Amino acid sequence: MTCCNTSSCNSDSSGGSSSNPSCYTCVSTSSYQDCENKAILTRCSSTTSYCYKMDYKLSSSSDREGSIYKKGCIADASSCSQLRSNYLSSILIDECNVYCCTGSGCNAGSVQQFSVVILMTCAVVFFISQNLFFLPLDTQL
Repeated sequence: MTCCNTSSCNSDSSGGSSSNPSCYTCVSTSSYQDCENKAILTRCSSTTSYCYKMDYKLSSSSDREGSIYKKGCIADASSCSQLRSNYLSSILIDECNVYCCTGSGCNAGSVQQFSVVILMTCAVVFFISQNLFFLPLDTQL
């Protein structure tokens, strides 16, 4: 389970509350981007307090090979963990990743987009810190 970490991801920007958020819902067999293109912001039921996005890979022993990408509403954090366990217990699933968050619309972006932003930020900080620590002694700041 992964919590969201983008700006305002826990805010209520679309009229839902944290106990009844609006989450993006979609299903795609090609990519998160395709899922995002089809996504609809949907008001979740009153028993739902989390949004999720997940991807899973169908095993070669299943009738269909490939990956599935989904977004939607889920009851709570334990349900999020249980969702992953349920999919992994199937002999037809090789991999399963589930990401849950709170706040309306928090499951908007793709996992890959989040990862690239974090990676680039870390790289910039690393290079800046390396240049500051290895300045020649005669260099004045």
